[in-house]
Amino acid sequence: MSNLSNSGNFFEVTAYIYLLLYKGPVDQDVFQRNLVVKNPKQQDILHESGRYFQNTKYRRFKGDVLGYCTPVSNYIVTVIYWNGNGFEISNIFHGKFTMVSPVWLTFPFGNTSTYQLSTHSVQTKWIKEMKANNNVNHVVKLIPRVLFEHWSIDDIIRIHSSTQSQTQLTVSLLDAAK
Repeated sequence: MSNLSNSGNFFEVTAYIYLLLYKGPVDQDVFQRNLVVKNPKQQDILHESGRYFQNTKYRRFKGDVLGYCTPVSNYIVTVIYWNGNGFEISNIFHGKFTMVSPVWLTFPFGNTSTYQLSTHSVQTKWIKEMKANNNVNHVVKLIPRVLFEHWSIDDIIRIHSSTQSQTQLTVSLLDAAK
């Protein structure tokens, strides 16, 4: 970079910066770009991190692929780096996944006789988009995860040992699925 910055050629420097910062589809996959190696270099990871092969439907792997989508809270973003674009990424790479599991449903700790399920994070627009991308040859299953918010291991054990609690929990989940 020092040679480029000293050269004074604006277009050369701009092109170099563009190559460093470019994110998005490229015309070669990771194998063609020689990125699948035993000892990857830090600069290669940083340089290539936002790039992906333009054919997002092509799958090299024939097994199941599970993707996780987690809604981002402002607290999480300020504390750690978090990919807040999981729903967008799952649409872009729909062809790569066989299952996507969003965290939408939460059972806040509290009244265990009714198990009030919080569904405020459910993104119906995204569900419609994902289903619209399905076809005869490729279907992505949506498998929501349930978060037991602020529950202790003892709270979970109580559910496990009570048939009535298990029934109430099941009823709440089935009601949410409607």
